[in-house]
Amino acid sequence: MSQIRGYLHLHSRHSYDGKLSLPELREKCLALGMNFAAVTEHTDGLDADSVEKVVSECRSLSDSNFLFIPGFELPYKNCHILLIGASALDLKLDSLEAIKLAKQQGAWIVLAHPHRNQYKIDDDLVALLDGIEIWNQQYDGKHFPRLKALKMYESHHQIKSDLLATAGLDFHRESHFGGPYVKLA
Repeated sequence: MSQIRGYLHLHSRHSYDGKLSLPELREKCLALGMNFAAVTEHTDGLDADSVEKVVSECRSLSDSNFLFIPGFELPYKNCHILLIGASALDLKLDSLEAIKLAKQQGAWIVLAHPHRNQYKIDDDLVALLDGIEIWNQQYDGKHFPRLKALKMYESHHQIKSDLLATAGLDFHRESHFGGPYVKLA
């Protein structure tokens, strides 16, 4: 059985700070042997039309060789939340309501780079989380996660046993390739 490999937490030019287009990201990911990528575009500066454009472009660039999973990175209090697999996003809602709606629609809810918020999250958010990004290449480096992130994950996992640990590139430019990826067997 072959392995399926992919990256989580990528930003394209749809985000204010992304440097590559989605077609360019696709080609780079394929060249690195990846089968999928979950883009999580920053919601800063997006409107309803640009949200739909992200989802539509992800779908049009997906085929039997490569899958783009659309998603968004949404600010919530002092945190950033990844809505992986979100096929729509109501930017008029407050952040917590937008997260709840995305989850109802099947998105995977992940706390991004937890050290940026001093490893603190409120109970409303914990109840919605599917995962915690324990390793974020931009903040933790390409080689291993922070011990404090692992401990945070472990403490929340004891309470919520289905909580998953994730790793993300937090990709913005080509030099960010080379960090953690997901491998499914």
